[in-house]
Amino acid sequence: MDYDAYRLLVQEVKDYAIFMLDPKGKILSWNAGAQRLKGYTPEEIIGKHFSIFYEKQDVANKKPQRELETASMEGRVEDEGWRVRKDGTRFWANAVITALHDEKGKLRGFAKVTRDMSGQRKTEETLREQAAQLEKRVQERTQELEKANRTKDEFIATLSHELRTPITSITGWIQMLQDGTLTPPQERKALEVIDRNLATQAQLIDDLLNVSRIVAGKLQIDMQSVYPAPLIEEALDSLLPTVKAKGMKLTRDLDSGIGPMQIDPPRFHQIIWNLLTNALKFTSKRGHIHVSLKRINSSALLQVSDSGEGIDPEFLPFIFDRFQQADASYARKHGGLGVGLTIVKYLVELHGGTVSAESAGIEKGSTFSVTLPIPALTSSATAAAKQTSTQGKTALKDTRILIVEDETDTREMLAQALKQRGAKPIPAESAKQAFRLLETQRCDLVISDIGMPEVDGYTFMRKIRATKSPTSKLPAIALTAYAGEEDRKLATEAGFNAHIPKPITLTELVRVIAKLIGQRRKLIA
Repeated sequence: MDYDAYRLLVQEVKDYAIFMLDPKGKILSWNAGAQRLKGYTPEEIIGKHFSIFYEKQDVANKKPQRELETASMEGRVEDEGWRVRKDGTRFWANAVITALHDEKGKLRGFAKVTRDMSGQRKTEETLREQAAQLEKRVQERTQELEKANRTKDEFIATLSHELRTPITSITGWIQMLQDGTLTPPQERKALEVIDRNLATQAQLIDDLLNVSRIVAGKLQIDMQSVYPAPLIEEALDSLLPTVKAKGMKLTRDLDSGIGPMQIDPPRFHQIIWNLLTNALKFTSKRGHIHVSLKRINSSALLQVSDSGEGIDPEFLPFIFDRFQQADASYARKHGGLGVGLTIVKYLVELHGGTVSAESAGIEKGSTFSVTLPIPALTSSATAAAKQTSTQGKTALKDTRILIVEDETDTREMLAQALKQRGAKPIPAESAKQAFRLLETQRCDLVISDIGMPEVDGYTFMRKIRATKSPTSKLPAIALTAYAGEEDRKLATEAGFNAHIPKPITLTELVRVIAKLIGQRRKLIA
């Protein structure tokens, strides 16, 4: 072979390192591409063995020699691996060694072509890393989805259990009451059981709605200047029958002078209720629950302590997580959906406060602490807060309230409940009848259902607001099973002053009525 011709052909190639080797591997030629890639000038490298480009471990393993032997037997060999430049830096190379023979088949040497593949290798490594990271994220997401599905299935099973259990008690006692075979003490017990289980059902529904609003970020609060102690007393009193039934001791130490504070009364009541029912659930008979409210500098500290089962230290960090329960098995001792404390945390934070849980461990009781800010308020705000805290006791006296409700049982219940609280209810079974009553009777406030035949509550209220008589200014409450945030918005747009979802708490209904009546009397005055 004419080596001079070969050298002339390749010496100016700059993108590839092309050089010749003798049969023993010594370098015979060196082109511009080889000098650029490997850093050696022809004078420095010609005559050296090509193993100079290999890492020490490859030389020790006789890799260069094996490549020449393979090329001699098979005609060529291709390899990718690390190679070393003159300055000691490494690069990833693709190298092809081709054996050169004369006309008689005698080995005359080798032609070697080397390309720098570092950029491509880096790209491939990056792609592999990205693929590995993506695969890892997919696996993590898959695990998260599997966990979410398990949690969902467990939650649905728990929800089914929690809904069916009180219904079973209610249905059974109602059937026995209908049979007329119960003694007076048994009838009282039946009514207590029905009342208690209905409250449980209402709480479950309320918790579900609140969690849905929390997830959607649509749970809102309506701040008012009120004193917190009466609200806490009210919640405590409502649970006294349950406390008595369990033979427990409930003590309180409430600083009635704290306030006024910026509070949403129904939501604050819910915070207290959830903390108290949680304490009742996990405290055995003859146990003790203590509720305290005291001032710490410019904050109010509310604490609910119990002598109950306590909290496992491993579970304590997750106590406020949604759907988390220390025992979610079929053999668990306590019911519930595992959302009550989640709702407490969210509502407390909406009020600008914090909530925490403490426990010395299993069977050592627990304490939940809520800290809320006490703002600096004017004397007029203080007076308004005192009025808000007390007006519910007298504000319904002789108040004429129109009740628009197509369901007879609900209409009669509301009429009786308001009558017992000093009001004078005016029942109407439809919007049409309500319009006729408004034309002939004086009314101070309207309570209306939304889902009614012929004329729904929204249409009813829009027509009232459109009149040119004093009736158009009547305060109105939407009392409805349509309990979503969008339903609250629709009620406001229709002209209602308040929206109370069913099932109702009479205490909350009376509070809202008292508030609206008080506002109306101020306007008239």
